[in-house]
Amino acid sequence: RLATIMIIPSLKTYISSRASYLSPADYKDIMQYRDMKSKPLAQLSKKYNISNSRLYQIWRGQEFNRIQWND
Repeated sequence: RLATIMIIPSLKTYISSRASYLSPADYKDIMQYRDMKSKPLAQLSKKYNISNSRLYQIWRGQEFNRIQWND
């Protein structure tokens, strides 16, 4: 019997050079809104100069720098 080997390509992550740098304190501030039903997207995106999609990436744990703040 031959075993089936599945090869999954690794995902490459890129971050734009224009992306705003977020400190660990910024991530903690953003993460406190993760489980809220009504998220203050407009206020957070204006405060940190980031897009709504980046906010959702942070909340889903898909943000590029998540290793810095993921306790």
